[in-house]
Amino acid sequence: MNKLLTIASVLIFLSLNKLNAQNNEFPNSGDTKIFQNATGFRAYDVINRNNHTVSRLEATTDGSGQLWLKDESGNYKVIIKSHSSIPSAISGELILGDFSSISKNRKLFVYGTAEFTGKLYGQSDVEIKQDVSGYRAFDVLNRNNKIVSRLEATTDASGQMWLKNQNGDLKVRLQSNASRPSFIAGEFVVGSAASTLRNKQFYVEGDSWLNGRLDVNGNLRTKEVKVEIFNGPDYVFESDYKLRELIEVEQYLKKYKHLPEVPSAKEMENDGIEVGKMNMLLLKKIEELTLYQIELLKRIEKLENTTK
Repeated sequence: MNKLLTIASVLIFLSLNKLNAQNNEFPNSGDTKIFQNATGFRAYDVINRNNHTVSRLEATTDGSGQLWLKDESGNYKVIIKSHSSIPSAISGELILGDFSSISKNRKLFVYGTAEFTGKLYGQSDVEIKQDVSGYRAFDVLNRNNKIVSRLEATTDASGQMWLKNQNGDLKVRLQSNASRPSFIAGEFVVGSAASTLRNKQFYVEGDSWLNGRLDVNGNLRTKEVKVEIFNGPDYVFESDYKLRELIEVEQYLKKYKHLPEVPSAKEMENDGIEVGKMNMLLLKKIEELTLYQIELLKRIEKLENTTK
């Protein structure tokens, strides 16, 4: 009898208070609707067997249009917002393309193909890994979904990266392995975003600095060359400079067939010449020749005076 009275009391209470759930809809098929009349949010908890909340889904019922997914500690994990003033967000890792319970230690991890129709911004390194031996290709497509360029990178120890055009022709190869050099096929313009050909393999617009040796297998054309000099030969005109006697120079020429201190023809053919060093050496010989001429002029004047 007491049980019947209790049940009757509960039914009367429910009917009088008109439960908030009376407007909820749980159809056998289709959408499920849960209504909230008061302004605020509705929380839906996922509870384990120990009656412990392991995750919570919260949804606002006002015009802000927000949906939150929290963990058991109440920390935000996913925020989805329909309002344009505040972006949606995901806290933690997001893995696309595969159901994984193992952390990848990445904020975003994509299995398979990913396509971006806008800009991709990053404040740190972008890593794209390939587990199998071979290479990974990254295509740049135009609006007609046609490949206009391709970047290929090896995933083995060879350490190669290639940039190809739409025809698959190799244009740039970057090589981290010392056994093979990097190279650029076609024109390479530095210092300007040029869109027109310069008809030169290598073109530099502006100042450049090369810390090392430049080897040119061909002609070098320039409007001006500036060579830094650290030891000019003006010491030839010092009073203590010892000028060779002409007879000594003559004996040297007969024996070696070239001027003193000047490399022989064979040495120049085999080793080339250093422009700055050679110019200073030739200037020294010109200055010595000037001293010889002055000395000869004095001797001529002396002879002329003695014959008068």
